Order: sequence, then structure tokens, then C-alpha cells
Amino acid sequence: MTSIWWIRRDLRLTDNLALHSALTAGSVIPVFILDPAFSSLSPRRNNFLNEGLHTLRPGLRTRFLSCHSQGKPLEELRKLFEETRADTIFAEEDFTPHAREREALISKILPLQLIHGQTVHHPKHVLKPDGRPYTVYTPYSKTWKAKLNGFKLIPAPETINTPAGIKSDALPAYESNPLFPAGEQEALARLEEFLHKRIYAYADDRNRMDMDGTSSLSPYVRFGMLGLRQAVSAARQAMSGEEAQKQNIARKFGSTN
Repeated sequence: MTSIWWIRRDLRLTDNLALHSALTAGSVIPVFILDPAFSSLSPRRNNFLNEGLHTLRPGLRTRFLSCHSQGKPLEELRKLFEETRADTIFAEEDFTPHAREREALISKILPLQLIHGQTVHHPKHVLKPDGRPYTVYTPYSKTWKAKLNGFKLIPAPETINTPAGIKSDALPAYESNPLFPAGEQEALARLEEFLHKRIYAYADDRNRMDMDGTSSLSPYVRFGMLGLRQAVSAARQAMSGEEAQKQNIARKFGSTN
């Protein structure tokens, strides 16, 4: 069985549930479609995206497939689906209005399977007992946090079996920003740096203009170079480690505070 992994805002191999689903089904054709809608992005965002595609390619251990730079997703997916005789298309579910409209259209014509992975919890899983969405943050937050236990991160695959002989356009050129180099490895390095110290004073330091108190992870999360499940899991481990350290100190000195 051959599946198409339609990459959108999930430019990573680690804990990528759409990729994992495609690999479970059989051989995988990775594809990123350069939608004409991207022309509305700022040059800085386009450069960041394009650099991210280049950094993702070596990790695929095969030739990265990029469809025509001016192709609309439905047209390009249909051509690739017919050319490769693929069985299904896997993609990470996106919740923006434009993405939902696009996916609804494609699902009527092609066997598109949407896999949750863009957010920590699926929006439908964080609702009031009566099934309605929360409108107040505090009860929403309590429900959201109560559902954190139970998920396991999926490591990057060791190999990705991709059929040979598939035509591919060249990836677009880019100009790298030295302050924010793109890519999954850079995202993971920044996460590790943030967890080392800054996370413990984040609540206060994030609002100070005279300090580097934020995580600097926003663009990496935006393009899925870092998954939110990864970030939340790592943050919880860091904070639980700090709490354990405080308890050890308290026991050592006989403090109950």
C-alpha cells in the first residue's frame, strides 16, 4: 500500500502523527505543495518556510517531493495520486477556516485522511459536560490540563520507504535569518535551551523588555518544526523536576512550606 503524506504546517519528523499513520499503512510519498496562496506571505515568512523545507529534506533519507510552485492543492494532489496510483492521502488536520474549506473540497474527490496532531488536544475533546465549548478560561484550562496524561511522543522514523521514479520540482531558494534559522533541529535546540533556565521565570520575565525571557519558539511552532505535544511534554518534565528538587530541599531542612 502506498500513501501520500501531504505536508503542510508539520515540517518535522519527530512526533508527527500524520507521517506515523502513513508509515503504518506502507510506503510513503512525502509532498509539499507550494500553493499560490503563499505569495501573500511576507518575504521573511517565505524564507523561513523555504529554509525549513530544505532542512527537512535530508531527514527524509530520500528525495523530497515538491509539486509545482503554482499548483493548487487539489489539482496537484489529484495529479500525484493518479501518477503514483496511491491508495490514500494522510495530512495533519488544520483548524483554520481556509484549511477546513480546502480539506472539505478535497475529501469529496480524493481519499484524504486527516490526522490530529496540530494541537495538544483535539478541539472536540475539550468541551463542557453538555458538549458545548467553554467560554470561560479557568474551567477550560482545568479540563485541558486534566487530559494531559496518557499520550506518548512518537520518535522520528529510522527509515521512510518511498517509491522511486517520481518527478519532483526543485525546492525554492531562500535567504536564511541568522537570528531565526529554520528547521526541526534548531527548534529542538531552542526548546532545550529554554528548559534549561528561562522556563522557571517565564511568568515574570516574558513581559520584560530588558530581558530575553521568552521561549523564541513561536515561528517553529507556527510551521510545525516543533510539535505542541513535544513542547508541553518537555515543559511538564522540566517543571516536575523543579518541584521534586524543591521537595527534596524541604525534606532535607525539615521545611513544610
